[in-house]
Amino acid sequence: MSKKFEKNKFVLHHLSQEKRSALSAITKLFDSVAYPGDDNLITCVYGCHDDLKNALMGIDWRAYVTKPFEIFGYFEKQPRVRFSRDGILHLTPAAFHYFVPLFIAAILLDPTESDVMVDTTCCMLMGSSFLELANAQQKLAVANAVQIASTAPGFSFKEIEKLIKMLSTR
Repeated sequence: MSKKFEKNKFVLHHLSQEKRSALSAITKLFDSVAYPGDDNLITCVYGCHDDLKNALMGIDWRAYVTKPFEIFGYFEKQPRVRFSRDGILHLTPAAFHYFVPLFIAAILLDPTESDVMVDTTCCMLMGSSFLELANAQQKLAVANAVQIASTAPGFSFKEIEKLIKMLSTR
């Protein structure tokens, strides 16, 4: 388990034990995924989604896994939303793989605040790039976390069974 996760574990006291365990497993299993580099964050080369790139550039997801909205921002309070949450679709495969724990943490903590991040993250998880980059243990841990998150009010991904099956069988 990441030392930063352990240090910030108290922030998660309001989460169920099931969600804390799921997040802990993801933190452990993604700990060795390397930062893709500042020039390998987004696929758009014409300046679109610079706000997303600037929000994630140089970020170690481990430092924010217990407080992802400090990076993403909030709709109703400070800090305000920093980038279009559907911009996640423009992350490179390596960047998405690296930041998966941060996106899953946000969805587990507050699917309503995560808003379209639920759909964009789930769509990216179904993509062949993630399925190729992630190992079997990572996929199973993500499947478990997404299944747990899907029971919360505010979670709204319609193809949840298909996603869980894809992550569990590849």
